[in-house]
Amino acid sequence: MKKIIYLIPVLLATLFLNACNNEDVTQLDYHDPTVFFMPSDSATDSISVMRRQFFSDYGSYLLFNDTLQNNYLGKDVNGENRYFTETIDVAYSVGQTAYSSTQYNYTYFRDYDDCKAAVNFMKKFILIHLSNKLKPFSWFLAKSITGKTNTGNIIKPYAMGGQRCIVLSCGLLPSLKTDALKQSLADRHLVVIIGNLANNNSSAFEYFYNISGSYYGSEIGISDAAEQAEKLHSLGFISADPTLPGYYPSRSTDLSTFASIAITYTDDKVMSIYGKYPLIIEKVKIMKDVLTKLGYIL
Repeated sequence: MKKIIYLIPVLLATLFLNACNNEDVTQLDYHDPTVFFMPSDSATDSISVMRRQFFSDYGSYLLFNDTLQNNYLGKDVNGENRYFTETIDVAYSVGQTAYSSTQYNYTYFRDYDDCKAAVNFMKKFILIHLSNKLKPFSWFLAKSITGKTNTGNIIKPYAMGGQRCIVLSCGLLPSLKTDALKQSLADRHLVVIIGNLANNNSSAFEYFYNISGSYYGSEIGISDAAEQAEKLHSLGFISADPTLPGYYPSRSTDLSTFASIAITYTDDKVMSIYGKYPLIIEKVKIMKDVLTKLGYIL
């Protein structure tokens, strides 16, 4: 930490001297970080106009790229161009002490019609479920999301949520020809949004976690599939951990599973499938109650 403290004055002094010696250097404004989430008033292209209108209508910023600014700083001592680039770190949260072990990359929509189709999809299938207090600071509509874990595994999440932004992967939209298929994609997005909501309101879900809490992540101890399913259901679980067969799910997996049921199943369907398992019925009810209180519109 001391090294960082000592280097900051030197870095600031260097930037100051470089700025003084180069009249063409862009003067960066660090006082209002939101300025980079909105197109400038002078931008008249169709996508910029759409982004400004979206903010006016919904109170959230709209992005189609994770780069917030890429400003020219002048030449370095070797004559090379220098830039200041800021991108959205979706995985970042306030108080975070380490960077995420998974690195994410995105592909972007370039065409106005594709951007417009993604926005219309979000308006019709996602925003109708979110009251104003649940709408994020910004939305980033990407064509695809690809993550690489520190073990080298490649993941392709449907969505990601953080404190500054929620990213939705919308590249499948052209292939989804019916509203039912689009709703299925939206449900996957909404489950991630609910997970992000739970991360930011963990105390609201505490009663939900307490019902099956002593079993999270532990071994089930039964190999027979039918007997295992019966035990899981009797303890308030839908299924075992998808990544660790033979183990109870984690808190986050359990929450995602019940969030999906809460937003996609009617009460009658829940009762017809799980009616003889009171803990499952109770957890579905708690999930719906908590989501409603937090501002989710079922």
